[in-house]
Amino acid sequence: MNSNRSNVVMDERSDKSGPKKISVYGAGRVGATIAAAWLRAGTNVMLADIDVSKVTRIESGESVFRDEPGVDEALIKGVRSGTCIVTSDTKYAASGCDGVFIAVPSGFREGKIELDAVRSAARDVGSSMKRGALVSLETSVPPGTTRKLLVKELEHSSGMKAGTDFYVAYSPERIFEGRALHDLEENYQKVVSGINEASLEKAAKYYSIIAKKGIIKMSSLEAAETEKLFEGIYRDVNIALSNELAKYCEASGLDYWEVRSAANSQPYSHLHKPGAGVGGACIPVYPWFIIYEADRVRLDLELVRTARKVNDSQPEQVAAAALADTDLQPGDRVAILGLAFRGDVDDDRFSPSYSLVNYFVAKSFAVTVHDPYISKSKPKGFSLTSSIEQALHGAKLVIVATDHSMYRDLSFSDVAGMASPGSKILDARGVLKRPNPMNEKWKVLGVGSRG
Repeated sequence: MNSNRSNVVMDERSDKSGPKKISVYGAGRVGATIAAAWLRAGTNVMLADIDVSKVTRIESGESVFRDEPGVDEALIKGVRSGTCIVTSDTKYAASGCDGVFIAVPSGFREGKIELDAVRSAARDVGSSMKRGALVSLETSVPPGTTRKLLVKELEHSSGMKAGTDFYVAYSPERIFEGRALHDLEENYQKVVSGINEASLEKAAKYYSIIAKKGIIKMSSLEAAETEKLFEGIYRDVNIALSNELAKYCEASGLDYWEVRSAANSQPYSHLHKPGAGVGGACIPVYPWFIIYEADRVRLDLELVRTARKVNDSQPEQVAAAALADTDLQPGDRVAILGLAFRGDVDDDRFSPSYSLVNYFVAKSFAVTVHDPYISKSKPKGFSLTSSIEQALHGAKLVIVATDHSMYRDLSFSDVAGMASPGSKILDARGVLKRPNPMNEKWKVLGVGSRG
């Protein structure tokens, strides 16, 4: 094996116009967005995923990411023109590619960090990538993962040396669901790091083609990995703070939403919104990556850990508050508006709505969930419908759990008119139009009675 630096230098001189062909491992929301951005930049794309059904759907021209403007359109156009090849043959998807972007899932369950998908993708990439290719990990991972896991697997399966025979970068995804492509291309600077200076420059050059906002170069792989986790932890702690302050307002007869609005008029105050909990594949997971690493060096991140405890307990506290001062009996109907973890997306991963459902199902209530975006969930112990009239019909308790735009067009009176007479309504997201004064059975999370 010839692993001298000249191989990489020759490659650097040969691609001044950018990569001719790239591959993306992972056809989820992040991977599909990366693929779409490169397709729009005129680059040939190999999109790989182990989910054969998803590959088939994309290949057939089906709209898979309906709530992500521009993504489906770019993929469908690429498949039809032949500039985008979608495959489940991950062992060969990196073959002949100048750049390889890994966007597979990571996770944290039952006290264990889940990085099997990253490890598997690294092995497959290494088995087929060419000398001089850039391999960039976009998955959110614990600090040190790129250097200790990704590089190890790439070198082992390729027989080449990272930083000499091929480039390695870490560049965390920074997208907001529902506007992912615009975020990548226009809204945010791209955070980039490399295993060495050559890798950093190669990654910065490539990413600058699709990220028009510019590049932030980090000093190390670990700094970039940590930056991404800190973004999520900031939001998790802030939401926990908002949930706590909302409880104070309820107990004090104040309106949290009024107080928050005034407080946030000061430029250094950024109070978030309270709610029924924190969901999604990001914010509930990232704090544990840092807590895990901190525990390893015997450092107790008490605030980060407490925020997780507060937000994890929020669904049960909201459910208990909703049942307070009611005469509901087992078998009565409960309607929960929203299954997605956030408004106007079809993503229900770690959604607190499931915790709400489980709470009421365990108490033998008849639970119906409404969501205008999610239809393929497999309900266990509850009903799921896209008809809000059907969800509310006969309901004696209604909880607004997700801030879907369609709920903002509704008033408490509208909801009450579709539910059982005298039903109790708890708006846990502060989205319904509320009258002044409020009906005694109409509640907004964080708003206490003044009477």
